[in-house]
Amino acid sequence: MHKIIMKICFIKYSIQYFLNLYLALLVFNIVYKGKTLKGSISMGSSSGKFCDENILELLKYLQNNNEYVNYIIDKDSPDYYKINKVTPPLKRFSFNANLKIFRSEIIIYDTSYIDLIRCNSKYIKHIKKINIFHGIHGLKKVSVQNANKRVKNDNYIIASSDYEAKIKESWGFSKDKIFVTGLPRFDNLERAKKNNKTENIIFFMPTWRPWFKRGFLNPSDKELNEFKNSNYYKNILKVASSKAINEYLKEHNFILEIYVHKLMNKYLNNVSGLNNMSNIHFLDDGTNIQNCIINSKILITDYSSIFFDFLYLEKPIILFQFDKNKYYRSIPGSYISDEEVSELTVFNADELFTKIKMHIKTQYDPFNIQSNRLSSRYIKFKDGNNCYRVYDMIKKIKD
Repeated sequence: MHKIIMKICFIKYSIQYFLNLYLALLVFNIVYKGKTLKGSISMGSSSGKFCDENILELLKYLQNNNEYVNYIIDKDSPDYYKINKVTPPLKRFSFNANLKIFRSEIIIYDTSYIDLIRCNSKYIKHIKKINIFHGIHGLKKVSVQNANKRVKNDNYIIASSDYEAKIKESWGFSKDKIFVTGLPRFDNLERAKKNNKTENIIFFMPTWRPWFKRGFLNPSDKELNEFKNSNYYKNILKVASSKAINEYLKEHNFILEIYVHKLMNKYLNNVSGLNNMSNIHFLDDGTNIQNCIINSKILITDYSSIFFDFLYLEKPIILFQFDKNKYYRSIPGSYISDEEVSELTVFNADELFTKIKMHIKTQYDPFNIQSNRLSSRYIKFKDGNNCYRVYDMIKKIKD
């Protein structure tokens, strides 16, 4: 019975989706004669499920500069409230959202145009498409197939340095399609650097794993069991339940905050055994990641592009790559060699604890040589003007 109800709901949703799409296309072509609204911009992020900080920071900047911006997001997104504080959002796949997108001169996203609308690319070929990405491409290589898709669907892209621009040229983008602007969200980090307010917090953020189903939907019992038996879960649990780490943190007045990537949260919310200790806490889904980056003194991650946020802030980083071989077998590899991060990398919980103690004892000892080299290579601008440069790019594209 449950399956029948689910099937009926899916059919109803599909009919509504196609009606909204093709009716909007019809109105655009007949009523508006296929003409865009001059200056109109539409934005979206993360397949409509979330709003990444790059998109949010740029949205606020464009709004402050009196640009006409439509923001598209799923009606049940946990980030809906964040957008509503900036501008009333449009519900993804609704007739109104689809029509606004078709009439846009430019659309901006961080994954693909599917962040805003799901349709054949021929229906939006009249729109200039800009990808500002989720982060810097360093620890995770892009596959040839993914690169080809980006070149096919993205008209313009951004990079954070001349070095990263060359990486994106290797995907197939011509130089005139790549603008070296820096990530919009780094403007917020620059403001935070000037305030220099940090707390005795170690922020642990492991990224998602491609062998787990993305957590937009609740995992099945089978998927949940696979997660609980995984090396990924066991390593997080080992750190989170370590009495030795907790006592050391307590002794030195530090807190370890753990935030598992939002794509993995639905797994974590459905397992038991993840109890907070006095100085080790799990953060919930709605946590503001930028605030965590700004407030903490040390980062523990694995392959996440959050690595570069801490490079920007010149804070200590530990790369906890307990499943390195498996992870890099599942993706094309890294643009950064093992030797370039050898001083930052640990492979098990014992090595991690040793590294934590070292950083606390040395009081966040100097920005090490490896971090400095990578920061210089991947981050060109540290002036708080990345949004300005992206906006300048948008104006040039409009003209």
